[in-house]
Amino acid sequence: MNRLVLLACVLPTVASAGSVISGHQIADIDAGTGVTVAQEFVVGSDGGTTLTAAQLRWAREDLHLGVRIPYGAYRTPQGRDGSLGNLQIGGYYTVIPTVTVGLEVHANIGEGAWSWTNASSDLWPGAGARAVTQYRSEASGSLTWLARGALGVASARAVDPFPGTRLQFEAAGGLDTAIGDMAGFTTELSLRGWDTSPIDLAGLFRVDPIDGLRVRGGLLLPVGTWVGLSPSQRPAGAREATLMLDVAAYF
Repeated sequence: MNRLVLLACVLPTVASAGSVISGHQIADIDAGTGVTVAQEFVVGSDGGTTLTAAQLRWAREDLHLGVRIPYGAYRTPQGRDGSLGNLQIGGYYTVIPTVTVGLEVHANIGEGAWSWTNASSDLWPGAGARAVTQYRSEASGSLTWLARGALGVASARAVDPFPGTRLQFEAAGGLDTAIGDMAGFTTELSLRGWDTSPIDLAGLFRVDPIDGLRVRGGLLLPVGTWVGLSPSQRPAGAREATLMLDVAAYF
C-alpha cells in the first residue's frame, strides 16, 4: 500500500494529463500523450505572416517527448509565399511535481520561411539547442503560478536582421486564473534575447468542453517591438499584434 501511495505522488503528471496549465512560451511539455494544432496570425500594418503548427506529445511515467513542425505563410514582393519552418524536438523529465527540465533542439527542414511571428526559432531557417526548466505551482484552488527559463545557442542563415550565431536566453512568468471547472484565463510576460520579439505580453482564454479536449484563444502584444527593441530596426510604434488559437487533445 505504501508503494502505491508513493507512486501516486511521484507520477502526478500522468494522472493530470489534459489538465496541465500552460501559457504561450510556458508550454504544456509535461501534459502527457496527445496532439495539438495551433494557429498564429500577425495582424496590423506590419503583419501578414501566419503560422500553422502541429505538435505530437508522448509520455511514459516522468519522461516526456514532443515533436513540433510549423508552416509559415508570408508576404513577398512577388506575392504570398510559404514554407515549412524549423522542426522542433524536445525531451523533458519531471524532477519533482512542480519542476520539469529538458532539452529542446530545432533544425530547418524546408527551403526557408523568410519571416517570423514572435519567436526566432520557429520559421526563419536555422538550427539550435537550449536547456529548459519550467515551474508550475497552485497558489490556491483557482490560481496557478507558471515560470520558464531557457539558455542555449543557435545559428541561422545570416540575412538581416538575423546574425549567423546567437545566444538563446528566455525567461517567462505567468498566472492562470480558473473560471469554474471548465475554463480559465492565463496571462504571461516573456523576455528573450536574442530574438525578433524580445518582450511579449500574452493573454489566453481556455475552455475544456469535454474531458481530454482543450480549446484556447488569445492575443499576444509584442511590447518590445512596439518600443523599438526589435533587431529588425523597425521604428517604435504599435503596428502589429498576434492572434492565437490552438486545440489540444489528450489521451
